[in-house]
Amino acid sequence: MKYRLMGMLLLLASTNALAAGESKWYAAFDYGQGNLRDACPPAQCRPTDIAMRIGGGYSFSPYLGTELGYGNFGTASFHGQGQTKVSGWMLSGIAGIPFDKFAVYARLNIVRAETRNTTNQTQTTTNAVGLGASVQYNLSKSLGVRLQYDDLGRHGDRNTTGESWVDMVTLGATYRF
Repeated sequence: MKYRLMGMLLLLASTNALAAGESKWYAAFDYGQGNLRDACPPAQCRPTDIAMRIGGGYSFSPYLGTELGYGNFGTASFHGQGQTKVSGWMLSGIAGIPFDKFAVYARLNIVRAETRNTTNQTQTTTNAVGLGASVQYNLSKSLGVRLQYDDLGRHGDRNTTGESWVDMVTLGATYRF
């Protein structure tokens, strides 16, 4: 219920800002490393892999915004005996402090992720809340680059797919239009 309420409030706020004629939409792409922290002991698997996310967002002001994206949050590989993959949707509320061409952001992430285990052919969908932080440098009014850390919460099921705390560190680009 909390997730639905927060989503409706963010949607309502973006609709009101759009009606005021202040379009501050942007697209984002992030690429880096995902980590399924406690998917397995390090001797039994490799818990880190490539993470990618594509999305878009809206800045209500220089200090507040929201972002919605879909991504591959990471894979744990069990030395040739299968994998656990986590991917899904992420809705973020963003608060920031701009400094000329730089900006520092804090993020509240609501994540709906699917965890798939290829070893025993199981999958589960979970919801979680996490925090994140990023630093962005704006190359121009339209193009920016950012370094970002996101805690995506605990995903999976202990009895079927395995359960992991998921986080990712990414380098990304934003394009405002």
